[in-house]
Amino acid sequence: MARSTVVILATLDDAHAIAVAQAIDASYPGHKVFIVDSGEFPSKLTLAIREDHWTLDTANGRICSSDVSALWHRRPRTPIPDEAIKDAAMRRFAVQESGLAFDFLSLSTDYRVINRIENHFAANRKPYQLHVARSCGLRVPEYNITNDPRHIAELLAEHGENAFIFKPLGPPVHTIAETRYLNDSHRQAADHTRLAPVIFQRAIQRKRELRLTFIGGKIFCHQMIIHNEKVKSLPDWRLDLAAESQETQLPDDLLGKVRTMMSKLGLLYGAIDFIENDAGEFYFLEVNPQGQFLFSEIDAHTPLCNAFAELLVRPLS
Repeated sequence: MARSTVVILATLDDAHAIAVAQAIDASYPGHKVFIVDSGEFPSKLTLAIREDHWTLDTANGRICSSDVSALWHRRPRTPIPDEAIKDAAMRRFAVQESGLAFDFLSLSTDYRVINRIENHFAANRKPYQLHVARSCGLRVPEYNITNDPRHIAELLAEHGENAFIFKPLGPPVHTIAETRYLNDSHRQAADHTRLAPVIFQRAIQRKRELRLTFIGGKIFCHQMIIHNEKVKSLPDWRLDLAAESQETQLPDDLLGKVRTMMSKLGLLYGAIDFIENDAGEFYFLEVNPQGQFLFSEIDAHTPLCNAFAELLVRPLS
């Protein structure tokens, strides 16, 4: 019997989860989609894992693993323990136990998982993804990931201002941390580098900023059109709220290296950023295994949700 249930691990108001669920409902009426907020486990969700299957009881009905065609590890939350547990140590223990059980849903080999959490864990570590990208023949800007505050003075002394950029290794949950040029104003804050490592990377003077959306082997290419004149002089296009995604074509050789990289990382989905310089050279910046893509569908009318829906309902070969 064909599997006809898709599970999306995300908050119930996640726009990407909702859009892909709607695409499945529109094109695959025989499938049922459950958006499951793992933060509601174990208080509002009941999980049972047995030798040959698991079941999850939700407000919208029971999910049985034998019916699942795919699970999208979109942006799940950490399980939240019941308020009845007051002791801090016991709450941490409840979170641990809940995660050890619930994570099995994203580790099962009985259905397609996008992306498997062990692959997501590795690929989401920037030093590792940069290493893999280089091993696949992709250009990667010179970089140093360090918590040594002396590095700031060394870079400025050797290269001057705006020759390097710096950014966090991952997105902060409490604020937006844009990519910035390194300049003399950062000397006074250099000691803060001891508190957490930072990635310093040689700045590439851009001709184009590119976003590649990789979905199950298909690559959708877009360039970001920056309209704000001030943002054009800054190293982060996201600061232009009116930036526009426009469909484009990229060399087959580059796309082949991207496919090799994604295969080595074990990712079925990723939002990949490149920058092209005036010489027509493409530099890999990063891949986000849980990155956004709706803005490209909205701006360029690229059917990304349909491509994602097709991947989630496709039988596991």
